[in-house]
Parts: sequence; C-alpha cells; structure tokens
Amino acid sequence: MQAGVADAEFEQVGAILRPLLASLAQLWPSDWVPEKLGIMTDGSGIAFCPELPSPEAGRWSERIILKDVRAVELLPFAAGSPWSILNTTVNATQH
Repeated sequence: MQAGVADAEFEQVGAILRPLLASLAQLWPSDWVPEKLGIMTDGSGIAFCPELPSPEAGRWSERIILKDVRAVELLPFAAGSPWSILNTTVNATQH
C-alpha cells in the first residue's frame, strides 16, 4: 500500500471517529476531560473504557484484556473476534 493511500484511509477513519470521541468526552466534568480517549475496535464493533479512558495510561490494553477494568461495548464486536472475549457492558447487561 502506498503511503498516500494509507494516510488517506487513516484520515477517513479519523473523520468517522472524531464525533464519537467528542461525544465520549462529554461524559466527564468540563474541568476533568481526559486529554486523550482511546477505543478498541475489531473493524466491526467498538468499545470504550470509562474507568481508564486514556490509551496513554500505564498498561492500558493489558488492563482491559485482563479485565481489571470493564469496557463498554458501543457497537457489538464480530463473533469470534479477539475483542469479543472482553468483559464488556452492553445496554446495561454484562458479558
């Protein structure tokens, strides 16, 4: 893949995710919005971790994978996806 194509695809994904991340940022008081917000995706589903919102937090993905913190599934992960094994909350029900 050429660098220009990869950059264009990255920008398209960013354009889609920016409104989602802006919406998630509204979950915190205005004086404590995390500087960065991270999401998990398998290309189909999307999850977010309100307890540990910043991917710059130490061991961010490890803590989510080890289920030290709970992720909230915003869109369902594909069946059989590595992310589908997460301990997530969907519409107030837990997996």
